[in-house]
Amino acid sequence: AAAGSGNLGDSLPTQDHHHHQYGQQQQQQQQQNGSPTDPKDTHVTNTPSSSSCTTAVAPPWLAGDGLLSVVELLWCNLDEPMAQTLAKVQDAFEALLDLLVYQDTAAAQLGLNAPQPSSSSSRSRIGAFTDTASFLHATAAAVLAVPPNKKGRYSPLTSLLPRVGAMYLLQQQQGLVQQVLGAMQDDMIANSASAFFKALLLQLRKECRGSTAAAAASVAAAAAALGASGCGN
Repeated sequence: AAAGSGNLGDSLPTQDHHHHQYGQQQQQQQQQNGSPTDPKDTHVTNTPSSSSCTTAVAPPWLAGDGLLSVVELLWCNLDEPMAQTLAKVQDAFEALLDLLVYQDTAAAQLGLNAPQPSSSSSRSRIGAFTDTASFLHATAAAVLAVPPNKKGRYSPLTSLLPRVGAMYLLQQQQGLVQQVLGAMQDDMIANSASAFFKALLLQLRKECRGSTAAAAASVAAAAAALGASGCGN
């Protein structure tokens, strides 16, 4: 019995044996993964940041021929009869204006020259322009030249309002209020025209705050337009 118990004790693995096998397995796994086995070999190297040794690169601005292509596409669908398609065109026009303003802001933040969306009048639907500001003004002038009975005229004007100003539009088209009031009497375009008229008044109020003379002149002009159109009765 004593001999049997001695043989049984010899056959059982000891705690040291378990630790030895576990250590061998850890070493094999580390060698397979390519990780160092000695903690002394593990160290972190300090590398310079990539942002400190790189310069800002100009992104692909929307300008020149690319901008002309977008304007041409939108202009051809300015008075699209299908409501869904016209809504998409109007959304695209709004996004185009946002993009041009964002390009100037991003260029200033990156310390780059602002993109120059220049064009000659012979190639552009909206006339000549040399930068974003002149593009907005040229676009406003071109849209104002669209006949007042066109439904697609008023949504672009609404998008241009906060970017060029209500006073600018009224100066460029002195009969604008009368045109809008006349368009509001047409059931086909009354919704678009009235939405623009509301936005025009709101923008005009913002611009006239703090300027009594400008506010008085604007109110007088609006009152005269209402009286001439017969809407004041």
